[in-house]
Amino acid sequence: MTVTVKIDISTPTGRKLVRELEKHKTVVQITYPKISHLPEGIVTMDVGIEEFWKHLENRFGFDLSNYEKSTISKDLKSSVEEVVLAKQGKIKLKSADQLLNELYTLRIG
Repeated sequence: MTVTVKIDISTPTGRKLVRELEKHKTVVQITYPKISHLPEGIVTMDVGIEEFWKHLENRFGFDLSNYEKSTISKDLKSSVEEVVLAKQGKIKLKSADQLLNELYTLRIG
C-alpha cells in the first residue's frame, strides 16, 4: 500500500518534513516537480558563479577568477550534480569526516 502526500516546502516545517523523509530511502520515494520556467528573481548557475567571483574580488581586492576559473566552475557544477544524484538516492556521498580522514591519511603517508 502507498500513500501520496503533498508537502508545501516553502515553509520551514514543510522542508523539515521532507528532510526527515529523505532519510528513509528504502521505504520513501520522493518525486520533485519539474520546473518548466525559472521563478522570478532566480539566477542561472553561470550568473550565480559570476556574482560569486565579483563578491570575492570586492572582498579580497583582487580578481580571484583568474586562478583556474574554468576548473573551479566545472567543479562547482559537478558538485551540484552529485548532490542532486545523492538526494535522488542514485549515489552515496562521503561524509566530511570520511574526506578529512582521507586527507589526513594522504598527508601522513
